[in-house]
Amino acid sequence: AQHSRDAPLLARVGARRLEMNQFDAARQVLDAALAIDSDLPRAIYERARLAEIDGDNEMAKHLYRRILTERPSSRWHLRAVQGLRALNEAGGSSPRAP
Repeated sequence: AQHSRDAPLLARVGARRLEMNQFDAARQVLDAALAIDSDLPRAIYERARLAEIDGDNEMAKHLYRRILTERPSSRWHLRAVQGLRALNEAGGSSPRAP
C-alpha cells in the first residue's frame, strides 16, 4: 500500500523524468503521487508543466490556479504564478511545444 509519505518522493521522481524528457514516465509517476495526495503542490506544479508540454494549456492554467488558491503558502506558489503568467503572455500557445 502506498502511504502519504511516498507522494513527495514520487513527485521528485516525476520532476526528474520531466527534466529528462521522459514524458510518459513522468505522467505515470506524477499521477501516482496525486493519487496518494491530490493536494501535493509539487506534484500539481509538475503536472501543470507536463500539461503545457502536451499542449493542454487550459489544464495547465487550471492546475497552476489550484496551487494559487488551495496552497497559497506553498513554496510552489511563485512558480505557479510564473507559469500562469507565461501562459497568459503567450496568448495560450505553449512555449514548450515540441
